[in-house]
Amino acid sequence: MHDFHCHLYGCITPKMVASWLNQNRELISETLQDKVPWAPGLTRWQWFEGEYRKAFEHAPPVSIDQIADNQPIELQQIADTFLHLKPGKFAEFQARFNFLIALFPLSSWQTTVFDACFAEQKDAGVEHREYRVFLDFKKDGWEQIFARAIAKNLEAAGEHTASIVVSMPHNEKAYLNAYKHLKDLFAVKKDYLKVFAGFDFCMFEESYDPRSKVKMLEATRQFEPGLPEIQLLMHVGETLESIDLLESLQRIQATLDAGATRLGHACSLAREAQTDTEQELQQALVYRAIKKSIVVESCPTSNNRIAQMAIPCVGRFAQVGLPYVVCSDDPGILATSLREEIELAKGSLDGKPLAQATALDLFPYSGC
Repeated sequence: MHDFHCHLYGCITPKMVASWLNQNRELISETLQDKVPWAPGLTRWQWFEGEYRKAFEHAPPVSIDQIADNQPIELQQIADTFLHLKPGKFAEFQARFNFLIALFPLSSWQTTVFDACFAEQKDAGVEHREYRVFLDFKKDGWEQIFARAIAKNLEAAGEHTASIVVSMPHNEKAYLNAYKHLKDLFAVKKDYLKVFAGFDFCMFEESYDPRSKVKMLEATRQFEPGLPEIQLLMHVGETLESIDLLESLQRIQATLDAGATRLGHACSLAREAQTDTEQELQQALVYRAIKKSIVVESCPTSNNRIAQMAIPCVGRFAQVGLPYVVCSDDPGILATSLREEIELAKGSLDGKPLAQATALDLFPYSGC
């Protein structure tokens, strides 16, 4: 089994959090008092708790006092804090995810998280996983994660492998800074390109119009002449919380215009069109994706709980002939696995075979 859309921190399980809290309570407590650059004036815990209260109108099940005073924390409390088990708005999912971001800074925890999640998925039968990761540019976090992926691939002798998709900032200045860091890194560490699978943008995609990124991406699709063009793997067409279906479809169109090679979720290609305009554009985009062999990374549980899709999208994708691959998205937070996602997808196909991609050459990265 190969998982081609899997956020690294989204793989963290309650048992992992409980173990790390037991072993590193003092360190984590100190970390939670650090200020965060994305919410000036707030500590990591204040930011998390504030966003959690905003989403749920009550305090999170785990408190800062429990962590700081070394009080007992039940596994169920941890699970209740960040597992996303029912359909809800994206802000609710993000508020839960923020718990993990607050506790485990990239600079000091990313490789620990990588090792634990790699082992968890290996035990679950996943042969290859493609992790989406944010990179910490202050303390060489970007170098650590590539080195770790290569080490794991060599250690597993090709039987269990990982590749890295870098989740880039949406802000143009921050994006260009991240691109420069990576370009400089790959110029010195060319072997890291062996596990580099491409760029991605995540977070609440409705807040970031892909039409604003076309020129930015045009200037940064290749690190240097002679290297393959950077794969662009875009989250798009997932939710309809603040935009309508037509707007969502237009964003998919803009994403394809920008040169996307895969589409993350693209639920709007499976939604029921309500107008002739929506239907015509939807059909045109499906045809375009088929013609260009654009693959949709479809995540049944995630699409149910975050995008409000009651039925897995792959049923519709199979019906119209749109290439897809079934993925887990955030298996830790969603309490699922790739095997469960594949079974959910099969249930929507009316007995037809699952068109699950299982060959790594369908998702090129050079490997080890």
